[in-house]
Amino acid sequence: MNNDYIKFIGGICKTESIPITSNVEGLLIRVIASGLCGTDIQILKGIRNEKTEILGHEGLGIIENYYNKNGYFFKRGQTIFINPTDRHDTHFLLGHNIPGLFQKYITIPDSAVQNGVIIPIKYTLSPLFSALIEPIAVALTALETVESFSPMHYVIIGGGIVGNLIGKILGLKRKASSLSLVHGSNRSMEMSQSIMLPSVKHFVNDKDVINNLLKNEKTAVFITTPKNVTNSVISTTICSIQNNSVIDVISGIDSSGSINAKSASLLYNTRAKNICLENDDISYLQANKYYLDDTEKNSIFLTGHRGASNKKMIEAFSLLNKNQKLFHDMITHVVDFVNFSDFLNEIISSKNRVINGKYVLKTVILNSDGINL
Repeated sequence: MNNDYIKFIGGICKTESIPITSNVEGLLIRVIASGLCGTDIQILKGIRNEKTEILGHEGLGIIENYYNKNGYFFKRGQTIFINPTDRHDTHFLLGHNIPGLFQKYITIPDSAVQNGVIIPIKYTLSPLFSALIEPIAVALTALETVESFSPMHYVIIGGGIVGNLIGKILGLKRKASSLSLVHGSNRSMEMSQSIMLPSVKHFVNDKDVINNLLKNEKTAVFITTPKNVTNSVISTTICSIQNNSVIDVISGIDSSGSINAKSASLLYNTRAKNICLENDDISYLQANKYYLDDTEKNSIFLTGHRGASNKKMIEAFSLLNKNQKLFHDMITHVVDFVNFSDFLNEIISSKNRVINGKYVLKTVILNSDGINL
């Protein structure tokens, strides 16, 4: 039996194949479907550098080998999600520093299996929806980080998948009327405004826009921008935001860079503490317009987080199961595995993320039609 996989190296993607040996170390999983997210696109575009050459961290799989080690038991044929973030091991980050889901089969090492990253699930939806579970879980986590502040206003900076999902969920909570979404491009704004969040106020990013949106106290700001601009967006936001407000940085942070001419490392470390949050024990920084200043602390709170807990993954699945129509329009492209490397190369060469006439938001890769789930 061979494993086909998409390898990203030298700025291009290509499909390769390797035999699967009978002595599998860990848990062998057949990938049914996976998702291409904004972080993957940043890697493909050279905005982020990661260790693995096989990307992909969202999706659905079926266990292929009997597994019984140290009290962890899985049987062949079980349908599962993989939590791409191991809260106990920073060296496990699926599709970033270990091979991800853009392959037909994936092996999860024993250490990660026994740290609980495998989530058995009775999956009844179309395989297409599986690519939305992890980003919905991230969006739910983001909303939880600001809940205790009882915000009256919401601002999302970054019109990618997580930004739009936060908007969808706020709509379910009947809070979309107090929401503004700031995009990085007109293309992004046009799609979100016309299809996904038509009742929300939409803007294209500049400093004046952010200044105007942050005039009120009790505002929650979610930053979901590409990693290469996140630090500057945080700087602009802190300068504009009013007291009794909170900023949640979901994006990657450049720890070697600065925020308002001060080291970003403290916020980076705070975000690193908030991995796969499982309770209300969230780390925050108290900040002001200078970012951090011991002599002048205002009631502005700054935080960030990585990944989502297994509990949030299951909550996301339940939310999606009850609201399939609401989330279906997030999926803009569906590609089979055979054509996926060509699709990725189109993304790499595209200047505006438009493929087949549509802006790429969420792409789903199908390895199977799902009939034999």
